[in-house]
Amino acid sequence: MKLRALTNSFTGGIISPELYGRSDLPFYAQSLKECHNAHPIPQGGVVNRPGSYLVAKGRPGATEYRLFAYIRSDGTRHVLRLSNLGWDTFSTSTPTTDSGNYLSGFPNNDLDKIVGIQVDSILLLIAPDGKFWAFTAFAGAFDLFEFTMPVPPNEAVGDDITAGSVSLSGSTLTALLADVFSPADVGRQISYNGTIYNITAYTDARNVKVSSTSAISGIDLVERVILDSQQAKITPSGDLLVGGTVTLTATTPCWMNTPARSDIGRFIEINDGLVEIKTFTSSTVVSGVVVKEVTSNAPAFPGGWKNRSKVTAGIKSAVLHGGRLVFGGFNKFPTRVFTRVAGDYFNFATGLNDSDAIVRDMDSKDGIKHMVSMNVLYVFTGESEHIIRGTDNGPITPLSIVTRKYSEFGCADAPPVICGQDIVYVQRSGNRLRSISFSTADDGYQSLDLTIRAPDILSSGVARLVHAQVPYQLLWVIKNNGKAALMCIDKESGSFSWSTYETQGEIMDAVVIADGGRDDVYMVVKRIGPGFFNGIPIERADHSIVTDCSQVLLVSGNVITTGLSGSVYVIADGSPLGVFPVVSGQITLPEPASVATVGYFSPSRIVPTPLEFNLADGSILGESAQISSIKLQLVKTRGLQVNGHELTYFELDSTLMDTTLPEFSGVYEMPEMGWNDGFKDVVIEQNVPLRFMITALKRVVQVN
Repeated sequence: MKLRALTNSFTGGIISPELYGRSDLPFYAQSLKECHNAHPIPQGGVVNRPGSYLVAKGRPGATEYRLFAYIRSDGTRHVLRLSNLGWDTFSTSTPTTDSGNYLSGFPNNDLDKIVGIQVDSILLLIAPDGKFWAFTAFAGAFDLFEFTMPVPPNEAVGDDITAGSVSLSGSTLTALLADVFSPADVGRQISYNGTIYNITAYTDARNVKVSSTSAISGIDLVERVILDSQQAKITPSGDLLVGGTVTLTATTPCWMNTPARSDIGRFIEINDGLVEIKTFTSSTVVSGVVVKEVTSNAPAFPGGWKNRSKVTAGIKSAVLHGGRLVFGGFNKFPTRVFTRVAGDYFNFATGLNDSDAIVRDMDSKDGIKHMVSMNVLYVFTGESEHIIRGTDNGPITPLSIVTRKYSEFGCADAPPVICGQDIVYVQRSGNRLRSISFSTADDGYQSLDLTIRAPDILSSGVARLVHAQVPYQLLWVIKNNGKAALMCIDKESGSFSWSTYETQGEIMDAVVIADGGRDDVYMVVKRIGPGFFNGIPIERADHSIVTDCSQVLLVSGNVITTGLSGSVYVIADGSPLGVFPVVSGQITLPEPASVATVGYFSPSRIVPTPLEFNLADGSILGESAQISSIKLQLVKTRGLQVNGHELTYFELDSTLMDTTLPEFSGVYEMPEMGWNDGFKDVVIEQNVPLRFMITALKRVVQVN
C-alpha cells in the first residue's frame, strides 16, 4: 500500500516523546522531534535561526553584564550595557559609542537586581538599597548619575537603628558603636526579638533605661526598631504650601543626624500635611520641603505628629500605567503597590482626588515580583497573579480601584514580556512558561501553559525573556545554562512553536529594541576559547546572516584582518570556504577575494515527528515500510543535507563554474530511502553557513 504524507506546516514545533504517535492531536502532523538552530515561522515553514553581528568587544576584565534599552528625546535608540567595571552605550543606527565609569555607591556588583524604567528621556535605574540612578543624554553626551527621586513615606512610624550590636543588661540598653538615642525617646517603645520594652529614662546618646517583664543579658539585636515618634512638641514655620521650605523646631532635643540614625530624608506628618526633611541644623531644628500642604503653623504636641521613613529599599518592579509611575514590592511592604500622582511622576501625595497617589496591598502571602501595564495593571507575585483596574473598567483613582486574584501559579524572578495581547511569564518553578490574557469566552483571565508540549525544553531554568515581533514573532528564552530556546508565537493561527538555539559560548543577557520597522535583539555572549574580546562581546542578532559574532571585511589579496580569534568560518564573495585559523589577527585564504564574512558557525538540524496513519484495518505503527521518495518545497535555499545526502540544485557547467551558486526556490526530490522496521527518521541538516527555508515536506511511503 502506498501512502502519501504532506507536511505543509511546522508550526507545532518541538514536542516531547510522550506525544509521539498522537495523530489524534491536531498539531501532531505539524510537529518536530528536533528543531535545532532553526525555527518555525508564522507562515508555516521552517528557517535557519538568526546569526549575529559583532557590535563591540567586552570591557577588559569585566565579568558581569546587564543590558537595557534606552530611547533619546530625539527618538534614536541605544543599548546601555552595564558591567561590573563601568557602562557603555551603543547606537542602533550608527557605530557611535560612549562609555563611563561609575560614581561611588552604584551597585555594580548587583546588576541583576537593578530595576529599570524609562520616564520621558530618563532611564531610571533603581538599586536594591533604594537609591535612584539616572541615565540620560545632555547635549549629545551620555551620563549616569545618582538621581534625587521623591519617594513615598513609610506608613509605619518609628526609627530603625542600624549601628550594629546593641546589648541589654539589666534595665540598661546600650548602643555599642554609635549614637542612636535622643532625650525625646523617653516615653517611646523599642521592639526586638518579639518583645516590647518601654524607654523610661535617657542617660546619653548611647544609653537609655528600659522596663520590661524580663531582663535578658547579652542580646545582639538583628532588627532594632524604636516605635512611635519622638515625644516632643514641634512647631512648623515658613512656606506651608507644596514645594515651600519649612523649619521644624522642637522644644526637646529630638532630631538626629548620625551614621546610625538620621532624620534627613524622613517625612514628618504634621497639621494634615507632609514635610520631607532635607537639612539638619541642630538637635532641635531641622528644615524640609512641603510635599503635602501643611494647614497651619500651630505647634504639634507629642502624639499629634508622626515621623515616617521612606519605603524605597528593595523595590522589585516599576512601570508606567495610566499616566502614573507605579512602584511595587518593597522590603518592608512586599505586597504593596504605590502609584504616583497622575501626570506627575515626582509627586506621591495621597488623597481622595482622582489624580492623587494610591496605595494598595495585594492579597498575597508572597511579595510582588513584577508588574506589567496593558489595559489593566497586571501584578505578579511569587504565589499568584492579580489585576488592578478601575471600577467599570475605567482608570484607577483613589476611589475607583479594584484588585482581583485570578490564578495561583506564581511567578519566577525573570521579568515577564508582552507578546501581542498576551503576557508571557515564567512560572515559579522556574522551568515552565505561561501566557496570561483576558478571555471573552470565559469572562475572565486565562493562564495557559506554553511548555505543555515540550515540558523539558526549559529544564535548566530561565534567566531572561525577550520578544522580537519582527520579522518572525519570536520569543527568546535565555536559559540559566547560557543556551536559548525560541518560540514562534502567533496566537491567531494557534502557532506556539518551540525550537532550540545554541552558539559557541554562553548567552549572559539579552534585550530587544524596536528600530526602523524591525526588532533587534542584542546579546552579551561569553565566547569559549582564548582571545574572544576578553570573552564577552555584545552582538546583534540578524536573520540575514548565519554565522555568529560576525564581521564583514574587505580582503586584501587573500588576507583578511579580523579582531576575532581561534577558528572561524569564512564566506568569501558569497561562497562558504570552510573553517580557518586566525593567526596574529589575520586569516590567509587559498585564493584572493574581495569581501568576506567571518564568524563562528553552529549547524542546524531538523527532524519531523514519526509518521502515523489510522487505516480501516488498524494503525501502521511499527509496520515495515519503505519511504520511496521525499520531496522538499524550498524557498531561497542553499546547502542542506537529507539523511547525509547533499542536495544539488544545479548541474555545473561552464556558465556556473567559479561563480557563487544562486539560491534555489522550488521542489526538490530525493531518491528512495530503503526498508526499515518502523519509519526511518528524515534528518535535515545544514552544515554550512547558508540560509534556507523549508515550506513543505512530502513523504511517499510503501507499507507491506
